[in-house]
Amino acid sequence: LEDFDKTVLMARNFGRPIGLWVTHWMIHGFDNKYPDYFPPKIGKEPFIKALAKGHKVGLTYVPYINAFIYATDEPSYTEEAARNGAKFLDGTPRQGTIGYGKIYMPYVAMCPATKFWQDKFSEIGRTLIQEYDCDGIYYDQVDVYHMECGDPSHGHPLGGGNSWTVGVREMYNRVRREALAAGKKIVFSSEF
Repeated sequence: LEDFDKTVLMARNFGRPIGLWVTHWMIHGFDNKYPDYFPPKIGKEPFIKALAKGHKVGLTYVPYINAFIYATDEPSYTEEAARNGAKFLDGTPRQGTIGYGKIYMPYVAMCPATKFWQDKFSEIGRTLIQEYDCDGIYYDQVDVYHMECGDPSHGHPLGGGNSWTVGVREMYNRVRREALAAGKKIVFSSEF
């Protein structure tokens, strides 16, 4: 929180709104155990109080989440999650390992056309926007990678079409609709 106080002071001195892209806020650290982000590393109440302090001087908070991958070594990675991951045309999962520092996380890419992933995405967005009072969300990777998915149970054309883009758009729209219904205007950001 020491660096946070410096940021609040800087915002106060500039007298202009400042947006913060918050990357290392999640309980398990960066690039680890996605999508199990909560509670924040500093705890729920301290996180909410820190945001409220910054809001008073015009700071806007846009926390990072990875909207593309699910850690396969997490207890929350269930058979249902596996069924809703993106697949190659031969049915094998689109998986890999991501490394950050000394942390290596095995993952599967998720199919944004599935209701399962859209629900998970909405739940994370709702928590950040409505429960923690964030002003938006930075969604990593999901706008950059447009993968073919070959799983016929997902209800989209196999291996192509615009199902990835349509699924991502629906994920964004659900979070935005829920935020607007709660009286919040939000911003989205991602890699392009």
